[in-house]
Amino acid sequence: QRIPLLMEEIDKPTLAAINGDAIGAGLDMALQCDLRLASDQARFAEGYVNVGIVPGDGGGYYLPRIIRLDHALELLWTGRMVDAAEAYRLGLVTRVVPHGQLMTETYVLAERLARGPQQAIRLIKRTVYQSLKTDLRTSLDMVSSFMGLVTELPDYQEGLKAIREKRRPRFE
Repeated sequence: QRIPLLMEEIDKPTLAAINGDAIGAGLDMALQCDLRLASDQARFAEGYVNVGIVPGDGGGYYLPRIIRLDHALELLWTGRMVDAAEAYRLGLVTRVVPHGQLMTETYVLAERLARGPQQAIRLIKRTVYQSLKTDLRTSLDMVSSFMGLVTELPDYQEGLKAIREKRRPRFE
């Protein structure tokens, strides 16, 4: 149970690239990531119930936060396997790509995030996850504090300059 707790503390984006079967703990590991890219050959199941146990790696926590509660319960209670297309329809995965392009697509996304404004990206992640645990007023107060921080950084100036010059920003 240390891994889900550690994954929650990571302030940088985490990506899962799923190229085959993600069942039980394998699916739970993918659910701990912020974004999940799946090969069109990937399959998913919360198979714990098939051996008479409960999800022990965060599946019961993450799954209903990612997909609808009724769909989460159905998958948890039945252990039913879903293919990549259904996983996408359920909202279980962020994107489905051809099997041979999975790692390329994952690295392209990772590189794009790595080239972005790092402090803003970390604070966006913190804002989103904290907002799931708090009320609107508290979330807005937190964002206001974050805004005061990021508008003092060079990335903000570069972003404004890029808008004025009608180009993509080049963050350092």
